[in-house]
Amino acid sequence: MANLSIIRELCREKNISLIQLGKEIGITTPQGVQRMINENSTTIDRLEKIAKILNVPVWQFFDLDPEQSDLKNKIVVMDEYITELNNRYLLATNKVKKQEEKITHLIVLNKNLNIMVDALKKSLESSKRIENHSEVMLKQQERMIKQLETIAIMKDFFNTVPKPDQNESNGQK
Repeated sequence: MANLSIIRELCREKNISLIQLGKEIGITTPQGVQRMINENSTTIDRLEKIAKILNVPVWQFFDLDPEQSDLKNKIVVMDEYITELNNRYLLATNKVKKQEEKITHLIVLNKNLNIMVDALKKSLESSKRIENHSEVMLKQQERMIKQLETIAIMKDFFNTVPKPDQNESNGQK
């Protein structure tokens, strides 16, 4: 059976008033904690909250006879083991959260890289089109140069040929 009068002693040791304790466990009236202690009655949830606030194990609120001291020791060991498991769980949870953050960061980086790769592909395609267009224009320029060279040759040829007389071209001699 629980011995809630221990709460008074623990509150004195921890410099916590019963009113302050009551507020933290959801008892709104100053007499509420006194009544709970005097009637030696509360819920296990409330007892766990009190133990947490006072930083003591829950078993400390129970009177154990000398024959149960071995049980008390086992409870202490189990309580410490549970605390250790809880700490390990918290560490593992934090590690998982950090890994999730890294994975999220890598996913964002991957998306950004894919966007950049797509942009580079489009740029490369555009460059190839420009290169093909440049090749076409170069070939057109080469044909135009050949045509101009032919025109220059023809011009030189016609400049060397004697010009007919104006009269001869009109049919008069």
